[in-house]
Amino acid sequence: MKVLPVFAIAVLLVGCGGNSTTSTFMSRQAVATFLHKNLALSKTAPKGGGGAPKTLHAAKHHTRVHGRGGDVYFDEGYQLWVEDSTDTPNTLHFFEDEALTIPAGSDITVSDFAARTDVRHLEVLAGPHKGEVLDSVYQLHEDGGGQEDVTGQDAQGHFSYVATWESDGLTTYHERWDFNDGSWLTFLNDPKTGGHHNLRLETSVDVVAVWTFAGDLSGTGTVTGPMDGLPATMVWDATGNGTITWSDQTTEPYNVWS
Repeated sequence: MKVLPVFAIAVLLVGCGGNSTTSTFMSRQAVATFLHKNLALSKTAPKGGGGAPKTLHAAKHHTRVHGRGGDVYFDEGYQLWVEDSTDTPNTLHFFEDEALTIPAGSDITVSDFAARTDVRHLEVLAGPHKGEVLDSVYQLHEDGGGQEDVTGQDAQGHFSYVATWESDGLTTYHERWDFNDGSWLTFLNDPKTGGHHNLRLETSVDVVAVWTFAGDLSGTGTVTGPMDGLPATMVWDATGNGTITWSDQTTEPYNVWS
């Protein structure tokens, strides 16, 4: 999952020099690609609705809902065999083989219903997500608000995520990725009443983007940085379709999601 921003930063740095038409085109295309890749990555991007976020509290790569103790199945997301424990609730053990003889990690959540907390530890030892470790603490308050704190790592680097939500559904998120190549990304979601909120992206390549979403997911945005065509502005409708206007006032079609 965190391969995306590393790729996006690499693309952004290619074609930014020179004055040729090709160089200008590539650098602007790279900026658009950068925005798409990282908005898709972000767990803070609006998905509609409100209340407690479901993204990280749910299993990250599982392709089916677990909970029926004793099940053994092949999970397409992890590309591993999974045994759903009959002895301990919310406990999955991963294996490389169908015979369950080669351990490949686990995903264990311990719930304290009195304290309204879930504490989760995920570790993957094989498959496409080998090396991924995730620890999270999920706290639900009596008024419906709560908080989730997540830290982890994978083959690309380390990440952290904090979400705090109020009983009225307004949620503040902060995400950070620190990659092995030295690059980093942060996202901050600033919730607004009436479904409006801002999502701010900052990066180690000095690109800063801000998306402002209305309740129907239409919106406007800005992107600044040292690349050709910046600063630029964005506008889109409820379907995500719109335009990006570069610093020289030329425009191109832009879809906020793809």
